[in-house]
Amino acid sequence: MPGSESYQAADSIVASNTAVNSGASLNLSAGRQIILKPGFADSLGSSMDAKIDPGLVGKATEGVSSLTGSNPWQVSVMSYDNEGRVSDKWIWTGNHREWDTHITYAYNWQSQVIQTGVSVDGQTLYQFYDYNQLGQLTAVYISTTTTKPGTAEVTYMYNPTGSVASVNYRGGKGESYAYNIRDWIKTINNVNSTSNFGASYTYQKNGNISDAEYMN
Repeated sequence: MPGSESYQAADSIVASNTAVNSGASLNLSAGRQIILKPGFADSLGSSMDAKIDPGLVGKATEGVSSLTGSNPWQVSVMSYDNEGRVSDKWIWTGNHREWDTHITYAYNWQSQVIQTGVSVDGQTLYQFYDYNQLGQLTAVYISTTTTKPGTAEVTYMYNPTGSVASVNYRGGKGESYAYNIRDWIKTINNVNSTSNFGASYTYQKNGNISDAEYMN
């Protein structure tokens, strides 16, 4: 990008596949957030300015928690690993430093997320993910340390078509799914049961639901 350019947005600006050439300048102003993604480059000798201007938002509290008061803005910054995958994400909101959030990601060789860590106000929650040989998610674990627990919080089973057959939660609760020959979901649990949520669906020939029954 040669010369000087300026952009404004009432809500968000996402910049990617943009190169600010030496001697050029770029000014970005957004009401709530500015995101710089892979492909954005700011060359030596160039000038780049990014700022959050709440005055650009149509209404001061539109889409923003009133707890942010006179600072209804949010900035997200991400870093990437050598494979182009997000490795870290930082989120800052208004003048509330206790809301600062740092999210970390770890991947397997198939680029599936196997661990995340979410840190807010000095506390971190970790989640771990298992997959089967088909790349389907099979289990999710939760911990406040970097050690993966021995017991999963939720596990998933699949039928031969790849649709979810059952979801089981730690503590005994769970859901089972049945499908018709077109692999459209037919039932969730037993609609006549009073212990878990249940649902039953019938369909028209075009795939639209003609009847639905629920029990909660």
